[in-house]
Amino acid sequence: MDIPASTETVERNASAKQDVACKFSVPLVFHWDTRFASLWLESSMAIKPWRATCIQIDSKVASNATTKAETWTIIDANVAVAIAKIEEACTGPNPPKLVVLPEFAFQGPPRATPVSEWIERACAAIPGPITESLADVARKFNIYIAGNHFEVDPQWPDRYFNSSFLLDPKGEVIL
Repeated sequence: MDIPASTETVERNASAKQDVACKFSVPLVFHWDTRFASLWLESSMAIKPWRATCIQIDSKVASNATTKAETWTIIDANVAVAIAKIEEACTGPNPPKLVVLPEFAFQGPPRATPVSEWIERACAAIPGPITESLADVARKFNIYIAGNHFEVDPQWPDRYFNSSFLLDPKGEVIL
């Protein structure tokens, strides 16, 4: 395979979903697999293989609740389901090093809930009660966990954010 002379060629070939090679200080080959819609790298360097697992869960929608207590009962149940699925993946024959959870896994979408009610009933800080439970699992299995939830920030008291986070194997929020 010819090695492209420019980044433009690489981007064009990658967008065309073709195998391409690039000039880097380490020889890499990009592959596009249309069966799994995934992109991965091959390198001539010895890199220990690792697995990433994307977990889809059947979440309950917290915006259906009418009180903060009821909302957090739903959120806590969704977190418990996610933790059970992570533990199942990590105790299986091919444990992951990275677990990725879907958007809306914990609170569900806010739907027509007014902003002030959604902030009061369902939003949490990062780090906070949702990430703390997951941090315990990250430490237990020495894994990274990526997730998403509606976040509040005291610097923006009348707003919430649809935020993603990444926990490292020490359970610390690193993104």
